Amino acid sequence: MTGLLPIFAIGLVAAGILSYTGRWKTWAYRAGFAHCGGFAALFIGIALMNLQIMSIASTWTVFSERFVFFAWGAFNIAAVLGFWWMPAFMLPAWFRDGRDLRRRAERAARLSRRAARRTGERTTSTRKGGHRMGQVRSEDEVLIREVKTPHIVVQYPDFLRTEDHDGAELVLVADEPGLVFRPNIVVTAVPSDRPLTEASVGAIVGAGEQHPGAYVIAVDLFFGSVGFVDGVPSGRVITFTYPGAHLDVIVKKWVFATGEHHVHLAASYLPSQAIVAEETFGWIARWVRLTADSDAIRRAACASGDVRLDEEHTARADFAVEDLSFVENPPCANTGAIRATDLPSALAAFGITAEQPKVLTIHTRRGSARGMYTTVSGGAELVVVRSAGASAESAHPTEVNVYAMSAERVATDVVAWVGLSPEFGYGDAWTIPEGEYARQFEDDPGDGSWIEFRMSSGEDWWVVVRIPGRGWFSAAAPTDGIVTMQPFPPVLIFDSVLRQLDRRLAGDRA
Repeated sequence: MTGLLPIFAIGLVAAGILSYTGRWKTWAYRAGFAHCGGFAALFIGIALMNLQIMSIASTWTVFSERFVFFAWGAFNIAAVLGFWWMPAFMLPAWFRDGRDLRRRAERAARLSRRAARRTGERTTSTRKGGHRMGQVRSEDEVLIREVKTPHIVVQYPDFLRTEDHDGAELVLVADEPGLVFRPNIVVTAVPSDRPLTEASVGAIVGAGEQHPGAYVIAVDLFFGSVGFVDGVPSGRVITFTYPGAHLDVIVKKWVFATGEHHVHLAASYLPSQAIVAEETFGWIARWVRLTADSDAIRRAACASGDVRLDEEHTARADFAVEDLSFVENPPCANTGAIRATDLPSALAAFGITAEQPKVLTIHTRRGSARGMYTTVSGGAELVVVRSAGASAESAHPTEVNVYAMSAERVATDVVAWVGLSPEFGYGDAWTIPEGEYARQFEDDPGDGSWIEFRMSSGEDWWVVVRIPGRGWFSAAAPTDGIVTMQPFPPVLIFDSVLRQLDRRLAGDRA
């Protein structure tokens, strides 16, 4: 190697090392040619260096000469292929993570365009005008940015933009004008040396204080990318809704304790935006990094603090788990009950009939009592028909409530009628004979009666059971006369309702 060739080879190797370590990313995620060009530079540089080695290989043994030749060939093949494709094991974690987010964004783009067709909104935008949340301009334009605040490091796609707001360390909003509500994610921190259990309870109480009428749907353990190897969660994720003028807003708040601060990462969006927003915000939350010492975070995650604990789950988990029985949620919407025999005339007042396709249907059993909740598309709103009563637990056998409601409010109304409340849903699966399972729904309902919910999902039915004192379980179809009961996190019921509403409304309005 003579002249400038050695310098060129060294430069390529340096560029490849910078690419693999993530210090140079501007070339990344380009479609077609040079898709993995930064990584290919490393192998091109090594191949060029091997030219010098081959020039002196003639003085070596035949085996050494052939070994150098085949190694040189392998590096050249890797370099050429690397411009278009590389196997996953040759790609660093930062590149795979960004590619995963782009794929999520592409999926969200399809959902966004579908939602726009339903509402008549325009989803096109120019490069000058910016980029809509969940809408991919083209593969080579989506970049992952990173921002560090005093307490957290956040990666986010560039179709979100930052804004400055008093009291917030970071605010990311959808860069899309004209929305009724702009999906956003906000980072805040407050000084506190109290442990994670107290941070969680404080955030739950704060939801109702900050947003009157808030409905706390679920509280779950959160591990993310900073979970600990011994299974201790680094945070909690709290899901709640609160009422706006004519719609409900969903908030998913990730809560952390560092020993010196309580750090909150709160994402807000409408039910109609949930499928799109959760693709992005869920990825962001999973990969946040706290700047505090990991040992301090772990100590805060394990300590009990001055709140009441869930003794059963604390004993099973071997770390402190807060009790959630203090949460009191508002009831579902209620109107004057009518006899079920008068339902056809009540529906006619909304211009619909009982034979119209249903958007969402849930059937319930509590002991021998039966109930139902269903929605029918009634123009700009949905018409809800459900068994009369404050909830499924008190469903009236011969009376119904009928009322119209914005599609943005139905999801919260469903879970309120179902009686969803936050509780930690994890544990071991167990089985019950099919006959014994059926006998749970034969006697008159009492305080300890099981409640079964059958939710339509295409041509299938999804079965979830709430057992007083034990929690929520999914009931699998019987196998050889045995029903398997799996612990079921309550938040999945809410997610399923959102997806079912989105799927049916898309079919109705496409």
